[in-house]
Amino acid sequence: MSHVFPHRIRRTLEPGGIRESLLGGEDFHKAVREMVKRVGLRDVPVQRGGIELREQVDTFQSGIDAVGNRDVDQPVFSGQRHRRLGALASQRKQARPASSAHNDRENRLWIVIKSVIFGHENDLLTGPSPPTMGQPLPVTRRDGLPYIKPQLVSDKNHMRTPPHRVGIIGGSGLYTIDGFRNQKWQTVKTPFGAPSDQLLTGQLAERDVVFLPRHGRGHCLLPTELNHRANIWAMKKLGVQWIISVSAVGSLQKKYKPCDIVLINQFLDRTKQSTQHTFFGRGIVGHIAFADPICEELRQLLLKSARRQKARVHNGGTYVNMEGPAFSTRAESLTNHRLKYDVIGMTNLGEAKCAREAEIAYATMAMITDYDCWKANEAHVTVEMVIDNLNRNANAAKSILTDVIPRIPNEPANWPCHSALKNAIMTDRKLWPAKTAKELKPILAKYL
Repeated sequence: MSHVFPHRIRRTLEPGGIRESLLGGEDFHKAVREMVKRVGLRDVPVQRGGIELREQVDTFQSGIDAVGNRDVDQPVFSGQRHRRLGALASQRKQARPASSAHNDRENRLWIVIKSVIFGHENDLLTGPSPPTMGQPLPVTRRDGLPYIKPQLVSDKNHMRTPPHRVGIIGGSGLYTIDGFRNQKWQTVKTPFGAPSDQLLTGQLAERDVVFLPRHGRGHCLLPTELNHRANIWAMKKLGVQWIISVSAVGSLQKKYKPCDIVLINQFLDRTKQSTQHTFFGRGIVGHIAFADPICEELRQLLLKSARRQKARVHNGGTYVNMEGPAFSTRAESLTNHRLKYDVIGMTNLGEAKCAREAEIAYATMAMITDYDCWKANEAHVTVEMVIDNLNRNANAAKSILTDVIPRIPNEPANWPCHSALKNAIMTDRKLWPAKTAKELKPILAKYL
């Protein structure tokens, strides 16, 4: 555990070293000495390149991490390679009276100064926004010395945590929902290549949301060209914990009519791209449980919202994921119909698999656009038919999204999908290749 810096010192810290123009020379030395005096360390070696002082009162262990002089503009103490500041923590602990220890515990004083921050250590600045110029600093006094009560951060290398967002994957027209404000397109680079498009962040129904056009704006990508790993990795990187997929499908049963919505709960894989539907491999082996591929908790929320919006919705069904890009032959369509499968599409299985591995809750709103080609007395599916019926159904999809999003928990709940990797990774942590672990950091963060 460590703390964020007092603002008056934090303002001087930038990736690559200390900005003299903000606080340099004697002013910086004075600030360091003041904090050293406050913490009470003596005889601790400090290297010229930088200094970190830490006092952990809870366990009464103090220590110092010396930092090399990489990319440092200003030495901590000019002209001296080392300097003894005080006794080591173990020595000081024995010398401190019990009353002093009690007072420290009562005040929970825990101060950190770090004079050198490299790019990857920017995370130490995580915490509430610092006060703006002119605002009083939150200073209290102890034994006549001013200090700022620090604020807790989970650990020394804690990452800046993005907000918990709701993801939406669907057609380009979906992000024209009324009330979708503060829209901003963001480019996310992933180790798996480019996502389908930039991701659109914003707020809808008072929640942070991320929208991804599945086939790119203008529908430029074939189903087999979709980079599901990049899409889901980018969503995870932006803090998405729930994904709602809105997808056009063909009906395989008479009861599902064009413009109906089926909230599927199963998949049948008829693709040849299983290696593109997993983050694992390259030295880390994982096997997720996928018996129930759709997040049931999220699916039930969608079902209730659809019913509130008076949509023609069906509870449950099996989605046959074919590869495309051609539609089914009549023989294929008749086979799927006779096997009692429910809908057919080309995209959602890969998303669902990658979402489960990323511990994201995923559910599909399957929007019926046609009867595929099994039904002899109906016209077989065409692109014109799909687009026409999808446009008709767009308003229903938007109203359901607007209704369901504020009903999704603000924090990841105790849903199985959010801990899908808990017992799924078979490779011993010590054997994980560093490169693979780095690539999967957003996915494996809690297990690193």
